[in-house]
Amino acid sequence: MQTKTIPLITILLVLATVNGLTQHEKATSNEENMCNQGKVWEPSLEDPPRILEDPSRIEEVEPTWRVEGKGKKFEVENSEYLDITLRSTEEVELVLESLPEMVIIHISPATKKEKTVITLCGFKPLTKYHRYEDSYHNHQPFKTDNKGCYTYLQDLSKPHHVFIQPRTSTLFIKDDPTGGDCTKIGTWDWPTKTCTLTKDVDQTIEIDSNNITLDGANHTITGTGTGHGVHLHRKSGVTIKNLEIKEFYFGVYLVDSDNNTLEGNTATNNGNGFQLRDSNNNTLEGNTATNNHTGFELENSNNNTLEGNTASGNHDGIYLGASNGNTLNGNTLSNNDFGIWLHFADYNTLNNNLSNSGGIALEDSDHNTLNNNTVINGWGGIHIFDSCYNTLSGNTMFNNEENFGLSGEKDEHFDNDIDTSNTVDGKQIFYIKNAVNQVFDSTNIGTFYCVKCEKITVKNLVLEKNRSGIYFY
Repeated sequence: MQTKTIPLITILLVLATVNGLTQHEKATSNEENMCNQGKVWEPSLEDPPRILEDPSRIEEVEPTWRVEGKGKKFEVENSEYLDITLRSTEEVELVLESLPEMVIIHISPATKKEKTVITLCGFKPLTKYHRYEDSYHNHQPFKTDNKGCYTYLQDLSKPHHVFIQPRTSTLFIKDDPTGGDCTKIGTWDWPTKTCTLTKDVDQTIEIDSNNITLDGANHTITGTGTGHGVHLHRKSGVTIKNLEIKEFYFGVYLVDSDNNTLEGNTATNNGNGFQLRDSNNNTLEGNTATNNHTGFELENSNNNTLEGNTASGNHDGIYLGASNGNTLNGNTLSNNDFGIWLHFADYNTLNNNLSNSGGIALEDSDHNTLNNNTVINGWGGIHIFDSCYNTLSGNTMFNNEENFGLSGEKDEHFDNDIDTSNTVDGKQIFYIKNAVNQVFDSTNIGTFYCVKCEKITVKNLVLEKNRSGIYFY
């Protein structure tokens, strides 16, 4: 991008249209909670969001491996694995995913019916598969018919997580004299409920009791590209540490699991390295995620702490989808397509994170706080799309193709608090609101935003490498 020197410019804004946006009256406090009301969240996509020729928008590519909604029939088409059709005799709320060697169903009742008959088609004919519900304990092997279909009775009294795989191999660690299967792969200390590995493992490990510690002792658990490396379902007080997990679809997978700790683990060459779904108040500290699709992914997971983790060479370093009140502190992200991505994620705090070549993006995400983060050497620094009431201070953006950008479709999307302690290539971000009859003349302004302003004079600015040099709304 060429350097642009801005000479003396006097701009009068009185209900005028500027940069394609129309000036309106500021939303009242009663409208504050209307920001992004009715927004619909979808989980992260197999294909990455990309900045278009107009970088103010993120392109969302519909995944070919996932469908969701309410109804009786669901179809996944053009999947890299299997094209699956699901029919239910009762209306259900459902997510259907067809992933490498794994079909996943998240099912909830849509009516007062407590059971439904599910028919799945699209599998290989006359082939054995393994269905699990919520836990690897709840195992039902089955064989498809000559059309590749399978029918079973599904409980609807509560939500369930169903996954189907072509093979089975699971070890269970639990609170008993031998630690379940612990003594097959390590040593068991019953008083402390600690299983310490003494060799590498090539099977899924499911934690079967609360308050268990799994110490990998720097051993490796290796998969075949499908399934879960370590699985927790509705568990609390569990610690997973010093373990390398590689070549699973999900490295460490927590579902409906709260108050657990993951520390000092490494996830490599998985679909997602560390996955939290509907899991709250967990701590992830000092973990490393390398060459996964997503290093750390939180979906519908609140009040978790991610501190001192490293994510490199992933598509997404850290992804928060519909996850609120989380703290990301002191994480290091490098060579990811996206460093940190917040998507329909509110009231999160990002402090002292370093993103090298991946950037930080907020989309439809409100009331977040970003303090003292450093974003360098990427396609974008910090970009905010359709997001309200966020606070930015002390953030450093340097040597990115577009250091800073903010855009929106309604007034509230421009109601963010961004002070001059934020810098782009060593110059201050000026994000001004409701200014009248003022002159801005400074060579230290790196990018200039003026929201609800009138009779503003801007002069003597040298602006480069941002989404917008001067932006009026």
